[in-house]
Amino acid sequence: MEVFIKGDILRLSKGEKSISFIYMETGILAIKYYSNFHHKDLSFDISIYDNNIYSLFTMLFDDRNEITFYSDNTSHEVSNILKITKKEDEIVFDFSVQKHKIEYERDINCIYGDKKMVLIKLNMNSENCNKYYTNFLNVYKNMIKSYSQNKVMVKK
Repeated sequence: MEVFIKGDILRLSKGEKSISFIYMETGILAIKYYSNFHHKDLSFDISIYDNNIYSLFTMLFDDRNEITFYSDNTSHEVSNILKITKKEDEIVFDFSVQKHKIEYERDINCIYGDKKMVLIKLNMNSENCNKYYTNFLNVYKNMIKSYSQNKVMVKK
């Protein structure tokens, strides 16, 4: 697992897959999933062996082992979805793109050359904001703080 931090951008990478977390001054936490265009699987796992990262993400969960976020970027009926599942030895991020419906604005998904991207936006100031948004923001801030203080950019 590679960890990269620059300013308010935190990126976790494994092979051809990566997740970027970006907190904006507007109160939006953007979560971007990138993978090779040929990958059909839109999941990213964090193993228990990635100790620091795994333990930080376990803070998301309380009595549930699964949390689902719908992107605040567009209507709930067509928004991108992020489901995070805590298993015995890993935390799995599953991204999914709902089928587009003509009456709704399309959510943001892009193809950059040989890469594809799925975007989840969580608006910390919206009425949809719940304790899991706050927990997610705390995990993000703790990771930025932890890796910035230790000057550790790569964790294997």
